[in-house]
Amino acid sequence: MVYPSPARIVHLDDHSIFRDGVSKSCILPFFTKPELFGFSDGDEAYDFIKTEITANRKIDLIITDINHPGLKGNQFANAIRDYEKLFNNAIHIPILIISMVEEKNFPELRADKIVDAYFTKATEVKEIVDCIRNILVH
Repeated sequence: MVYPSPARIVHLDDHSIFRDGVSKSCILPFFTKPELFGFSDGDEAYDFIKTEITANRKIDLIITDINHPGLKGNQFANAIRDYEKLFNNAIHIPILIISMVEEKNFPELRADKIVDAYFTKATEVKEIVDCIRNILVH
């Protein structure tokens, strides 16, 4: 199944090869004409998302790593959730972490429902695609 409308996806990872690989394997085959916004710095991605939310432009999904310049993935995810609270939680952007750092190092991210899913970079493409489908289509 292809996500029916043009999806707007922010992907934050300081390794462009990985960012491009996720786009080609997990996003482009799944979405109709996605708008991809790639970032290598957490501060830049956060500023972009705040601007988009303030301008009432929807972000359908955030995919982030944990280790990159600027706000780290866990800090970035928490900052997004805090910013959403300014809008009385009327906005909820799904956040998916894909990192070399195992989830057990950040159990609060899932326990406190800060992120919607957490995978290591060794995860199979199908599992990531299925997760994206479950987050956005269901």
